[in-house]
Amino acid sequence: LRNERRAGVTRFVWAGADILLLTAVLKVDDAFLSPLIVGYPMLVVASGLWFRVSLVAFTTVVAALVYSVLVFDNYCRGAGQGQWNWHAIFVVALATIGFVVAYQVRRVRALSRFYEGRHLP
Repeated sequence: LRNERRAGVTRFVWAGADILLLTAVLKVDDAFLSPLIVGYPMLVVASGLWFRVSLVAFTTVVAALVYSVLVFDNYCRGAGQGQWNWHAIFVVALATIGFVVAYQVRRVRALSRFYEGRHLP
């Protein structure tokens, strides 16, 4: 991460790997309709700790896409779906969390530049 050129790519790979590993755990454990899906919003919020709006957006989009794939896979297997509106609400909530975190990251970066006179990496 000391090399700024590789650091940007590394952050995105790391965030993507986190989401894929969580998805693998949910799939292997057949825990799609369990409280473990709270891991997706947690990963979106955690991506904000890198202070990169683009990384938060990437994490949000990938998490929503992977969750949608899990919903489709569960539907194709004929497993219990719960109510369809639950899935829609979850994806909208995930997008809202991503927007809020990205907005906060943008504000923190702006305030940091204003008050400290230095740029965040």
